[in-house]
Amino acid sequence: MSVPISPIPEPPTTNRELLSCLVSDPRAKLNVPKDFVFEITNETDPTTDTASDSEDNHDSSLGCLQQISPFFNVKETVYGGRGCFASCFIPKGTTVLECAFPVGSSVAKVFKKEVCFWCFNYDNGKTLKHRLRSKLYFCSEECLSKFQAYDSDETLANAIIAFDQNFGKNEIDIDSLDVPEYIAGIEGIEKTWKQTDEWDVMISKTKPTKRARYLPKLSKDDFAEARYVISVVHAMYKGKNGPLAKEVELFETLESSENQKVQKYPYLTLSYSNIFKFLRLTCPQQLQQFITPQNVRDIIGRNLTNAFGIWSETTSEDEDKEYLGFGVYPSASFFNHACSFNIKKQREGSKYTFTTTEDIQPDTELCISYGISGDEDLASRESTLSEWFFKCGCSKCSSERTNI
Repeated sequence: MSVPISPIPEPPTTNRELLSCLVSDPRAKLNVPKDFVFEITNETDPTTDTASDSEDNHDSSLGCLQQISPFFNVKETVYGGRGCFASCFIPKGTTVLECAFPVGSSVAKVFKKEVCFWCFNYDNGKTLKHRLRSKLYFCSEECLSKFQAYDSDETLANAIIAFDQNFGKNEIDIDSLDVPEYIAGIEGIEKTWKQTDEWDVMISKTKPTKRARYLPKLSKDDFAEARYVISVVHAMYKGKNGPLAKEVELFETLESSENQKVQKYPYLTLSYSNIFKFLRLTCPQQLQQFITPQNVRDIIGRNLTNAFGIWSETTSEDEDKEYLGFGVYPSASFFNHACSFNIKKQREGSKYTFTTTEDIQPDTELCISYGISGDEDLASRESTLSEWFFKCGCSKCSSERTNI
């Protein structure tokens, strides 16, 4: 049986590099049951990596940045990047921001039948009963209806289902991935993306009936990342008239951490080149204008320090959470980290709420925790936070360093 491949328009004249993602050990990530690993990797709210990609973008984004919340302004920090600063006195217990839905999200492959595609509800591993075309799973008829209203032309459903069907025929164990020796270093990364450009040109000249043979192999870690890219691309396709228009605009102001991650884990370049190729071949025609190497690279690179983990609920302190997936909420991407944080984040379904934990004076920076409680010792916190490529300089860390 032939693999269905979407027709592909002519490629842009220039393609650049791409991305990299995942985490401390991206190859093992989705198999690790302990919270901490994923707090390190995907439970990241943007660190200082929230500046725009250029001065022009910086200027044009100022308007949307100042419309995020009436309680804070987004401004440059003294240590680099941007942060959220109180625009007035904020009493303890004030909700300063609510994010209803991510601009892009993904559920780990192992949980795709157990986590609601719309609201991320998880019922202790039970297979969900409400399904769309027997492929997408929902916790209720209400969530299924909301998804259908959002995806009125079925573009997103078609993209996800086509991806899943083709993935099932082309899955590979990550240990079987043949990583060329040359891929390490800047030159190796550039060579990989030059080859990707050449592949892109070749594919555009290949008959649609012959393209299936060029589908690359992907791992289960690539599965989660590719589904995330599809959801962001769909939000871009919806554009200015879509319900996520504001989030898409903010998303495009976020800085990518791709360079740091790829240089640390060079083999990721190959994984994400393969994701680009796979989506180029399988995504519906409507989305193809957004499936370029640079755009896919930007989408994944912005995930690295801006994604919030989706975790299962626990009923006791000694119970391990399940890492279910992740989502990117751009309007929340300007909260920096502090071990002595003053903002608590809380997820309910697909919505994140950010609430003050103390009275906050005007011009005070609003900070959240990047997946640590603050009770850990200094060395442990520094090790955890190093995955976001920064060293915490909050009052708690500064004080503890002074006393060493």
